[in-house]
Amino acid sequence: MQYRSQVFAGRRFTGTRMALTLILLSSVFGSVPSNAQYNSPGTIATTDAIYEESSFETSIRDAEWQVGGLRLRPWLGVRDASFVTNSNTATDPQGALEDDDFTLTVGAGLRGYLPTGKLIWTAHALPEYVWWESNEDKRGVNGRFGLGVFGYFNRLRFEISQRRLEQQDFFSSEIQELTSQRSDTSRASIEIDVARRLELFAYGELTEIENEEEESDVFSLLDREEEKLTIGLRYLSPRGFEVGAAFEDSSDDFSAGARQLSNSGTSELVFLGYEGPQFSVRLNLEFRSLEGENGSEFGTFDETTGSFEALWAPSARTTLLAYSRRERGFSVRFENAFQLAERQGLRFNFDLGKAVLGFGAAVGEDEFSAIETNVVDRIDDVVDLNADVRFEVANLVEVALRVRFTDYDSNLAAFDRDVTTFGASVQLGPLINKLKLGEPSGNW
Repeated sequence: MQYRSQVFAGRRFTGTRMALTLILLSSVFGSVPSNAQYNSPGTIATTDAIYEESSFETSIRDAEWQVGGLRLRPWLGVRDASFVTNSNTATDPQGALEDDDFTLTVGAGLRGYLPTGKLIWTAHALPEYVWWESNEDKRGVNGRFGLGVFGYFNRLRFEISQRRLEQQDFFSSEIQELTSQRSDTSRASIEIDVARRLELFAYGELTEIENEEEESDVFSLLDREEEKLTIGLRYLSPRGFEVGAAFEDSSDDFSAGARQLSNSGTSELVFLGYEGPQFSVRLNLEFRSLEGENGSEFGTFDETTGSFEALWAPSARTTLLAYSRRERGFSVRFENAFQLAERQGLRFNFDLGKAVLGFGAAVGEDEFSAIETNVVDRIDDVVDLNADVRFEVANLVEVALRVRFTDYDSNLAAFDRDVTTFGASVQLGPLINKLKLGEPSGNW
């Protein structure tokens, strides 16, 4: 279980708010960092490989409860304890941002595993209740739910699964507001070893994304159904090298009442990687060619997206991460169709024995493509600085303190803003097994 608190503020972050932040950091608790759309620096996209058999084996081996052949892992947690301050309302003319408030999410549930020969049947139900002190419209039940069967044979692996993720998270870097979104994903995947070290794979996904807050029309503007079919080849070298290529057919079908940004098209994917004892590197390139359809305002998207990550560990106590990322998103503002977000950064970690220090810095830009030719494209230059420290207390808990500052300098002055984030967490470590609380995170 983790204990966590965050504070988000704009330019008018005052000493009074700082004092309140420190009080909250020492009094509220939570468990599981969420996977936000507002991505952390250094988040790198990978291929949609089937969940590792070894991960299932670990979960089955460490299961707290056993009923016949069924293995059960309980989960109990309190997470996303946050005091949220939004002071730059001028950047949100559509009124999505709320006043200062406090939010807390609590949950409990089970993960289940049933191995039957070469098949592993799995399910999880992890409901959560999201509570806000003042904003009653944001209160509600979220959760993570899933059902799937995974097959692991000598030369073949497959997955058939259905998942629902209901989670409160940052909507995007365009509107840094906590909101509940739901995604329902149907997935079918297969991987076949066609030759030694050569793998053929095919992944098909259908995902429906929907805003959970009925009182907010802004977030519903991007409700849509995403469809993706990918087929490709991957070569895995015994020396740690990986190279592959794939073809992807995709579409985004926006819901009735949402923005008219439906599009479809194809992409060629290329990925290279190497994993060694002291150095690892990965490159993912996506050559995308998409067109608007059904009279949408999307237009044409012929761009290269992707990511690069290089990790170097010159010693057992020091690591250096360099990364670059270019991603496509959608805009809620009617003058823009899509958003291209670029980030380049460095991250240092230093292990001092009793504490681990981390420092990071990134620069980049968010480019919003204007729909009308007589409207100026909006470009936000971004600078991101962050630092954290982790240390153990009495060999029982690990405490982490974090601070992050992000500045947006736009060519349209109305969108200049900055966000400062303070956070704290406590990882119970060995106490988890004694308390029988189970794992707080994990896809399955």
